Amino acid sequence: MPVAGGRGARAEVLELHRLAADLAQYSAQGRARLDLREAIAAVVTADGLVVAAPVLAASPSKVLDSFFAVFGDKVLSGLPVLLALNSGSHRQPPDLAQ
Repeated sequence: MPVAGGRGARAEVLELHRLAADLAQYSAQGRARLDLREAIAAVVTADGLVVAAPVLAASPSKVLDSFFAVFGDKVLSGLPVLLALNSGSHRQPPDLAQ
């Protein structure tokens, strides 16, 4: 899709629930399978991220937490991120500190 300045924009959707087993293996053994490596490469080369996730028990899902833990502290530093969280209930707002 064209954007200002004539450059094209491209979006890639990563469904993290499909990476749950790969993330568990990475956490336990430090080895990333191809699907996880491709997801990591997509994030590292992105100009920005839109992250949408359900909130469970007042914090983001463990899969989302595990995925971002792969990057460490500095990889995503300075990368614009739009965070969209949905707790499904106005009585249980998301805990953004997590």
